[in-house]
Amino acid sequence: MREELIKKLLEEYKETEKALELGIDWLNEKDYAKGKLDLVKVIIADLEKLSDMTAN
Repeated sequence: MREELIKKLLEEYKETEKALELGIDWLNEKDYAKGKLDLVKVIIADLEKLSDMTAN
């Protein structure tokens, strides 16, 4: 069950990453959005590591 939750979170964050990347040019505060995008990428990397750890 834990693996399923991690995979679901990973999917959600990847969708968020894609949405931010697509819409970032339309925003007035690009620096703020880029900071949030960087945070999402860090979370994705952490979830991927966690997913690998639970799979082993």
